[in-house]
Amino acid sequence: MARWNSAARPIPVEGSRAALAAASEGLALVLDPGSPGTRVFRRSALQAAASGTDYLAPWRDDAVRAGFAAVLGDYSEVAVHRVICGDPSQTLAGPEVLVVLGVVRGLGPDVVASMLAEISARWASDPVIAERCDGVGVKVLPA
Repeated sequence: MARWNSAARPIPVEGSRAALAAASEGLALVLDPGSPGTRVFRRSALQAAASGTDYLAPWRDDAVRAGFAAVLGDYSEVAVHRVICGDPSQTLAGPEVLVVLGVVRGLGPDVVASMLAEISARWASDPVIAERCDGVGVKVLPA
């Protein structure tokens, strides 16, 4: 803890209480900050811990995956997609969810940028994606 903040002092608290407090504030919970073992619990994991329910990672959640697929189905330029973990180290090194898009070849950068803006806006307005994903990143690859 001293490596993170020399003035910080530990306060013993039950994990579920810490999760409930962080979840109620819409925050992430960082365990062992500043150490090689730092881990971050994002919103959906905190909500599960606080409520005592099982945690389902959003990239494994069928409803989340269906939300991404429903939007992408309207874009013939996207030949294939995968929904994966964007932060496997659980350190806030990336978005919680990463959507990898295989885009048909030959599209100009302006066309791709415009398409991604539309797709992102639609994902942001999807209530399931918005509720269950703490952050979404996109990686574009040629199909």
